[in-house]
Order: sequence, then C-alpha cells, then structure tokens
Amino acid sequence: MSDITLYGLANECPYNARQDNCQLKDIEQLLFKQNVLYINGLNEEEKVIILKHHKTCSIKR
Repeated sequence: MSDITLYGLANECPYNARQDNCQLKDIEQLLFKQNVLYINGLNEEEKVIILKHHKTCSIKR
C-alpha cells in the first residue's frame, strides 16, 4: 500500500464508521488537503502502523 491508500483512508473510512481505536479518527473532520498534509507529515513507521491497523480492522469487519 502507498500514501495514496493512506490519503483515501484519512479522507473516509471504507466501512462508513471508524472504530474508536482508529488512528485516523481525530482527523476525519478535516478537509482532504489537510488530510494529505497530515499523512505527508508522518514517518514511515507511523504509516505502517496505520496500514496494519486498517488491515486488521478490515479482516474483523
């Protein structure tokens, strides 16, 4: 997965409702451009953590 995937996840949860432990929950109300800037400001480790959480969340749903 890439930053483009993260941009999409930051913009909207694919399941229409974020779980309380979603790392992107606090930024879901931001504009898309602000979400992109947030994702761009993350380091690679933080990005991997978000992607792993999304994968786990997807399997559970």
